[in-house]
Amino acid sequence: MRHIDPNGQESADILQMNDIEEYGAGKISSREMLDRGVARGWGTAVGLAGGVGVMAATSNLMIASSITGLAYMAAPTVTDPRLQNSVSALFQSTDKLPGGTAGAIQVEINLGRLVSGTSHIIKGLERLQRLDKLIARGNLGAADQVVAQGLRGDLVKSLQPLVDQLKLPASEILKGMINGSIALPPAK
Repeated sequence: MRHIDPNGQESADILQMNDIEEYGAGKISSREMLDRGVARGWGTAVGLAGGVGVMAATSNLMIASSITGLAYMAAPTVTDPRLQNSVSALFQSTDKLPGGTAGAIQVEINLGRLVSGTSHIIKGLERLQRLDKLIARGNLGAADQVVAQGLRGDLVKSLQPLVDQLKLPASEILKGMINGSIALPPAK
């Protein structure tokens, strides 16, 4: 997918995903991420968030969010135990990229590369179903409801290229992947 950045330059999302992958692999520093972000016009707020010569962890998350379009770059805090189980499954201390499972799915689908040697698509589809059930029950507190909707949105955004390619709803893709009638996209 191509888009026009705030500076009027055409850029490809895959280039931005490469930036996240390089940062996650430790190939570029957080300062380089900030410089790339400002150069591409990802927003004045991103540049200001790092301060003058000092970069806080939150600015790294702001940069990653502006690249991936995901709402949550790290595990949000929730109070509902069932929602916490989903958060814990989506974000782990061993994550190499921002965005948890949704970030890993973006790399897998957009770049054709497995993150940590495994596919995250099935896990993302399963968590999407679980979040749908939690939201549909309607008994989450207001703050947890916002988080659940945001996490759901991140998974939908990350999985959308696969849904578009297969022209099937996410629930059918999950069934097909589990029963073997739909193969995982090939890793590069």
